[in-house]
Amino acid sequence: MSKTAAVPEKPVEPLRRLYWEGAGSRKVAFWERLIAAQAEELAEVRRLAGEVSRRTGRVVLSWHNASAGAVGGWAFEEISARFESPARYNRFVLGLREEAAKIRKSFDFSSAVELFDLRCDRIFSQKMVRAVEHRQICANFAGLTLRSPSPHPGGWASPRHFSRGSGIREEAEWPGALSPHQILSAEQVRAWIDKAREVWIDGLVLFFALANQGRRFLESGTIDSLVLPWIDKFFISSRRQTDGIYLERLLRFVSSNIEQPLILLWEETVRREAPSLGLALEDLAGRGLPVRGIGIFGPGKQEGVSHESERAGALRIITDEYPGKTLFALRPLNENHCPDAFRRVFKDLDTRFFLNYDSSWKDNLAFIYSGTQVFPLLSEQREMECVSPWVCAGPKRFAFGAWLRRMLRRTLLGELDGMSCPVFLEYGAWANLL
Repeated sequence: MSKTAAVPEKPVEPLRRLYWEGAGSRKVAFWERLIAAQAEELAEVRRLAGEVSRRTGRVVLSWHNASAGAVGGWAFEEISARFESPARYNRFVLGLREEAAKIRKSFDFSSAVELFDLRCDRIFSQKMVRAVEHRQICANFAGLTLRSPSPHPGGWASPRHFSRGSGIREEAEWPGALSPHQILSAEQVRAWIDKAREVWIDGLVLFFALANQGRRFLESGTIDSLVLPWIDKFFISSRRQTDGIYLERLLRFVSSNIEQPLILLWEETVRREAPSLGLALEDLAGRGLPVRGIGIFGPGKQEGVSHESERAGALRIITDEYPGKTLFALRPLNENHCPDAFRRVFKDLDTRFFLNYDSSWKDNLAFIYSGTQVFPLLSEQREMECVSPWVCAGPKRFAFGAWLRRMLRRTLLGELDGMSCPVFLEYGAWANLL
C-alpha cells in the first residue's frame, strides 16, 4: 500500500457561479434543484448501508453498478472518519498491512487473473472494436489507408472481434454522429485496460484486507459501522441474463476470501417490470447462490407484495435474511418511475419531475461522469449527447462529472479538500471512486 497520494484540485462553486454551455437562469435553477435531489438520493444510500452495518455488526460491501447506479459510490466518507482518534485509526492501518500480507500467502492469483480477463472483455472489448472501426471508417471517408491493427491490441480480446485481414468487423457500420467527449480512441481504451491490469491484484488484496480488518474492529466495538463502496460494471443490463456469469464468479471469489460477506448491489432501471438484473438474480438463486432482489429486482409481486412497499422495507429484509442471503440488489431511493424523465429533465425543464423524482434519470448519460473514474465503465455510446461536459470557473475549465462529484460530496459530507487518507485514496483509485 502506498504511503502518500496527491489530492487533485477541483472547483466547488455552485453551478450558478460557473459558466455551463450558456445556460440561463431557469436551466441553472432546475439543475441546482436536480443536484439537490441527487444529494438526497446519496444520503439515503449512505443511511441504509450504514444502518445495515450497525445492525448486523458486519462490514457492508456497497457495490454500485455503472453507469446509472454509480453515483451512489460517491456517498461515503473516508475510512479514517469512522475512528474516534488518530491512534485507533493508526492501529487499524497497522493491522491492515499485516492482514494484506497474510492474504497474499494463500491468494488464488490464477482465479483473480481469470476474473480480470472476463471483466476486461465485458467492459472494454466492444469499446476497442468500436474505436478501431471508427478510425477505419473515418480514414475511408478521407480516402486514407490505415495499417490493420493487431488482432490482439494489448492482449485485450480474441480474434472473433475482427474480420480476417480488414481489422474491422464485416458487419461494421457508421455508428452515427457523437459528441467529442463520447468518441474514444483505441489508445485511450488500451490505456484504461493497462491501468486496470496494473492495480487489479493489489486492489483485490486491499479490498479483502479492509473487509477482514474492519470486521475485527466492529466485533471489538472500536467502530460501530463500516461501509466499503466499490463502483464497477458488475452487471450489464443490456445483455439481459447472459451477463450473470461474471457476477456469479465474482461473488464466489469474494466469498472465498471474506467470511459471510454482506453485499448491497445498487442498480437502476427504467423498466417497470422484469429488469435484466432481476432475471439474472433468479437464475443465480436457482443455481444455489445466496442472492436476493428487493423491490423491482425481487419476486415481490409474485408473492403479493408491491415493489414500493418491499423497497421501503429493505432494511428489515436485509437484516432478517442475512446471512442466509449475502447479496441484496436494490434501487438507491425508491420505486418511482417517470417514463418521460429524459424529456422533462433535458428538454422541458419540467419541475413537476420532482413530484415523482425518478433516480434512473441518469440512465445512459456520459457527461455527468466526465473527469471521473466512472467514465471508462460506461456502455458503448451510440446516441449523440448534446450537453456540455465542461463547466468554467473564470479562465479554467473543469470536467462536469468531476465538479458534480465534488459538489455532491460537499453537500452530503461537508468535504472541501477531497480525500486525504492515503489508504482510502489507494482503495478509492482501485474501486473507481475518484
